[in-house]
Order: sequence, then structure tokens, then C-alpha cells
Amino acid sequence: MMLEDDLEQEMLKAYHLYWDSYLSGDVTTIEALLDDDYQQIGSAEGEVFYNKKDAIQFLYDTIDQVARKTELRNRTINMQPLGSFILVDDFLDIYVLINEEWRFYSKFRATSLMAKKNNQWRFLHQHSSMPDMRAVEGENLAIDTVASENLQLRDAVKRRTTELEQKNRELEIETSLERVRAAAMSMRQTKDLLQICDIMYKELLKLGFNEIRNAMINIYDDDDSSFLNYDSGQTITRFEYHVHPFIDKQVQAMKTAIDAFSETYLEGAELDEFRTFRINNGEDDDPRLDHTETLGYYFYSIGTGSIGISTFGKISEDKKQVLRKFRNAFDFAYQRFRDISLAEAQAREAQIQLALERVRARTMAMQRSEELPEAAHLLYQQIQQLGMPTWSAGYCTWADDKKSITLWMSSEGVMQPAAQAPLTEDPTFIHMLDAYLKGQDLHVEAVGGEELVTHYKYMRTLPVVGEILDSIIAAGHPLPTFQIMHCAYFSKGFLLFITYEPVLYAHEIFKRFAVVFEQTYTRFLDLKLSEEQTREAQIEVSLERVRSRAMAMQNSEELEALIGTVLTELTRLDISLTRTLIMIFDPETLGSVWWMANAEDPSHPMHFPVQYHEYTPYLAYLKAWKEKALEFQYVLEGQDKINWDDFIFQETGLSRLPDFVKAGMRAPDRVYLQSSFNNFGNLTIASLEPLPEEHLSILLRFAKVFDLTYTRFNDLRQAELLAHAAQIETALERVRARALAMQEPEE
Repeated sequence: MMLEDDLEQEMLKAYHLYWDSYLSGDVTTIEALLDDDYQQIGSAEGEVFYNKKDAIQFLYDTIDQVARKTELRNRTINMQPLGSFILVDDFLDIYVLINEEWRFYSKFRATSLMAKKNNQWRFLHQHSSMPDMRAVEGENLAIDTVASENLQLRDAVKRRTTELEQKNRELEIETSLERVRAAAMSMRQTKDLLQICDIMYKELLKLGFNEIRNAMINIYDDDDSSFLNYDSGQTITRFEYHVHPFIDKQVQAMKTAIDAFSETYLEGAELDEFRTFRINNGEDDDPRLDHTETLGYYFYSIGTGSIGISTFGKISEDKKQVLRKFRNAFDFAYQRFRDISLAEAQAREAQIQLALERVRARTMAMQRSEELPEAAHLLYQQIQQLGMPTWSAGYCTWADDKKSITLWMSSEGVMQPAAQAPLTEDPTFIHMLDAYLKGQDLHVEAVGGEELVTHYKYMRTLPVVGEILDSIIAAGHPLPTFQIMHCAYFSKGFLLFITYEPVLYAHEIFKRFAVVFEQTYTRFLDLKLSEEQTREAQIEVSLERVRSRAMAMQNSEELEALIGTVLTELTRLDISLTRTLIMIFDPETLGSVWWMANAEDPSHPMHFPVQYHEYTPYLAYLKAWKEKALEFQYVLEGQDKINWDDFIFQETGLSRLPDFVKAGMRAPDRVYLQSSFNNFGNLTIASLEPLPEEHLSILLRFAKVFDLTYTRFNDLRQAELLAHAAQIETALERVRARALAMQEPEE
């Protein structure tokens, strides 16, 4: 009948406590472990006691002869249930300290009868003896002892042989431990722990650990509730404490004391489930696990970590003690490891601070909001230099209604233009907003397989984003098949880091970048507001110059000077154009007068009559004038442009243009004509590229100023015409009156 593991461990704990107390001289603890009806038959002649009191008194009288002067080695412990009792047989060697040297004393046998009473294990009976060194194998009694010298010699030889065997074993162990120490001394970085695991595995094999599977060192990180597992199989794996009950149990056992020991086994269904867990967790396949019925784990605590082995079966008490010595030898290595870790952490912190400072400095140095993509690109570069497997990085800002975001990203080292994405359609974007609304400072989401394919299929339907992804594919960079998105939030949005694999160690770094970006983005908003205010002031100054020039007009000829002022002011506002025109249409003839300023000759604006004609561009302009279109664009290109150029340069007043201006107008294959119409005609800007929205809005404002001032000009001109007509009428009336007053022909 076999004992259950938990019961066996519980009983052994009490049994070892008894002998540890005996060797250390702790009689009080021994007394607490003895039953009130305890009896003992010891190895000494007078060591026979039929009650607990006498046995304890004997211990008090003689314990100083044993305490800290005796060791029990090479133990073999057998346990056998006898009804409600447990019979424990302990076979071992006794070593004693003589002249500061441990020497073999005798083989020893101890038999203990134990039982659990009042939820505590107690010793009921003990019997101990030392084998008769005079008897040879096959003898019960040493009858032929007359040759005492031979018996003494044989006893000495046995003692010495056993002692030499033990010393040789200790030398082998010490040699193995020294190899571990030497490896520790040569450590230069934390990953060198793999070498120590490998050496420990090989040395334990040499020492007879034939059942060993691997050797491991675990380093705990309570901040992340995870640990790094260094394996003699040359793998480094991060496990979360609670990823599996078996792992969690081991971690908690190691945290109970600085020298804690954990011994656990997996068998049957538990072992099958653990095999499945390893596969699902992405660990390297180990075919040996398919052919074992028991998997054992033995770990000793090293304070903030543990060291141990896994085995195909259980190991002896002697091997556990050898493993403890490896743990003690590693203590030195672990102290050195912590020194190296501290140095690495300090160096890493310096790298992070430098990366943060570079991002902060670049953002603080911004003079224009257009520099934000460069800041995003720098962010990607710094994250890459910190050794993180990042596919893309950048920042995303909320729309005012939180229904969309603007993304400024750098992917595969390529800076991307700004793009917009809704937050109400794709599950990934919906989750990003939900996490922010819940108050999270970091949202992590892993996406792969068909889910990621669907996500990128959706992304490629979005304006700009789709073009960016297509260009990445065209450049030879395939889209990821698995990725983890990390959103580190700040008040106006979040930093987005997309990695190929988990980076638990980087989560705090992402948050720190977000804090820095909060500060720099606030500066950006201030800068943007300042830019907008400065830009508005510049526009107002330019409008005022145009307005003043228009208000000063006394006759229509001065429109030449006005259109020259418009060209100058629009150029000052960094609007890229080739010419500006004011077209005034005649409602009766549908002809027009063009007042034109050209980039080729900006100091000499001119005006030309253009008769009604039916070329397509002119008809389009007439239609827009009749509709009073505030915003109008006509793309003049191809044969349409060639034909119209030929007509206006030969058949209209534009024939008077200098040849170099005509050549400049004919040269481009395509010209964009952007106009705003009013009652009298339009203000037109010609450019080689479509105007952005901001520049179009400026055009509208200039057109409105022209409309108001031209209306006043027309009103003044009309008043002047009426006054002039009145003067003529007065003169005619005087002539008429004089003529009517004539009485004589002489008058």
C-alpha cells in the first residue's frame, strides 16, 4: 500500500524536523514530537527507555556529545503503512567531526513508529542499531573472533573504504560546483544564466542524476507578476504567475521563505493536461514527455527566484541534498547576477531616458505643425533602438466627437502621411476607444489569423490608409500575420505601438512615452493655435492691403494695380500660383475684360478685352458666373487647352501679352483654374496643382473683399456718371434757356 503524496510529504516534514533538531541540539522541539507513551531502544548499551520522561532526560544529559559534531549521510528512507501507523526505516552513515575533519564513524539503522494524533505527527517508538562490523557477509554472529588483530584491521579497512568513497563523492560534487561558480564569474549579461543551466544539467548527469529532464533558473518580477524561465534547453520564456495552477503553486511555495524547497509531481490526467498547456503556450516540443508516467519538479528558493530541475520520476533524499549544494553554490552566482542586472537596468534606464529626451527635444523644437510626422518617425526609431520588435509606431488623436481618429504613423521605417479612421466600425478601433472610456492608461490587444486578415482588409478600404498599406506591400514588406497593438493613452489621443510578439517589459516604457507626448502635444496645440493666429493676422493684413487699394480706386484703369496687389499678397501667403485674374463680364454682350497679373512679369499687370466665344472653358466660366458659384474649379488640359491658348493669344486682347508670358502660359500640359464668382465677374487663381482647402478659403475671402470694394467702386462710378450727366443737362438747359430768350436775330 502506497502513501498519498501529500500525506507522505507531511509525515516526512515531521520526521526530518526530529533529526535536524537532534543534530542541532534542540531537545525542546524533539520533546514536542514524542508521544506521551513513547518508548526507545537505542544503539548504546544503556539507551533503553520505556517512558518519554527518561528518554528526554537522557537527551539533555548527552546531547552536547552529538550536537553540531555529527552528520547523517547517504540516507535511504523507506515508509510502510501499518494500519493507522507508519513504519519508517532509515539506513545511513554517521560522520563525526574529529580535529576539524569529518570522519566516517559507522553505518546506522533507525526504525521509527509514527502516528498522527490531534492533527500532529508523533513518534511512538524508536529502535536504532549499528551493524556488527565483525561479522562478514553470510554470518549472523562472529564466532571466529580469536584473531582480534584481523577483525580490527578489517573494521579499519571498511571504515577507511567507506570514508574514501564518501570523500571521492564529495570531490566529484565539489568539482561540479566549481564549474558552476566559474561560469558565474564569467557572466557578462543576464542571458549567460543559460550557460549556468546547461553546466548544471551536465554536471548533475555526471553525478548520477539519470532521471533528470532539464535544469532551470527562474527570476521573478513581482511588478509584472511574471518570471523569466532560463532553461538548459537554451530557451528563455516569460511566464505569468497565474498562467497555470501548477506554476502558480510553485511560485507561491518559493515565496514562503528565502530557503524554501518545493517538490511536486504530475501524473495521469494532470500530466496530460500539462502537456496540452505547454503546446498551447508555444513552448518547444519535448518528445520525451510522451513516454513518461511521472514528471517531477524540485526547486530551491534563491530569494527573488528559484533554481531547480525537472525529472522523469522521483529522486532520493541524497540527491535532494546534492541539489541543495548546487543552490548554495548558485547563491554567489545569483548575487553576481543581481549586480549585473542592476548595471543592465541602470544602462537600460539611461537608454530610455535618452530616447524620451530625443522625442521631447524634437517636439519642443517644432516650429510648424507640419513637423509632427517627423516626431512620429523619431518615436518609431527610438522604440526600434530600444530593441523592441516594432512593426509600426506613431500617435493617434481623437476627433472632437470621439467618432474617429487621425493617425500619424511610421511603418517599417517609412514615414506615412496623416490618415483618418472611424472608431465605430472595426472591432479593433472600437476596443481602442472603449479602453480609453474605461479609464485605462494602456490597452493591449493581440490579433492574428482570420481576424487580422479581416482587419487589414477593412483598413485597405479607408482613404489614405489603403494607399499606405498598398505601398508597403509594393515595397516588399508583407502585412503581419500576427500582431499586438499597444495603446498608451494621453488626453488628446494615444500612442500606438504595433509589435510582432509580446513585450511585457515594455509596457511601462510605452506609458512613459505617453506622458512625455502629453507634454509635447500640449506644446504642439499651443504652437498650432499660435500658428493659426499668426496666419490669420497675415491674411488680414493682406486683405487690408487689397481692400485699401480697392477703396482708393478712382477709375477702372486702376484695376491693373489692384490685381497686381492681389498677386503680391497671395504670394506672400505662400500660395503657389502662376497668375491671378479679375474677369468682369458684360451682361449684354457676354464679353469680358480680363485684368491679369503674371508670375513671369509680376510688376506689369495688364488688362485685355475678350469677346464672347464658344470655346468650352469660356462657356464654363459664363455658366459659373450666371450661377454666382462661390467655389469653382476648371482643369484646363489636353487639346482643350491647346485650342483655347491658340484662340486667346491670336483673336483676343491677350495677343498683346509679351511673348515670354505667352510661352509661360502655354508650357504646362495642365493648369488648375480656381475661381470665386460675384455679381460682376470673378477672381481667379491659376496654379499647376489643386489648391488645398486652406488656400481655397483664402481665395474666397479675397474674392469677397473684391466684391465689396468693386461694388463701392461701381457705386462711385455710377454717382460720377450721374453727376456728369447732371452737369451736361444743366449746360444744355442754360443754352436752351438763352436760345428761348432771344428777341433779335443778332442774339
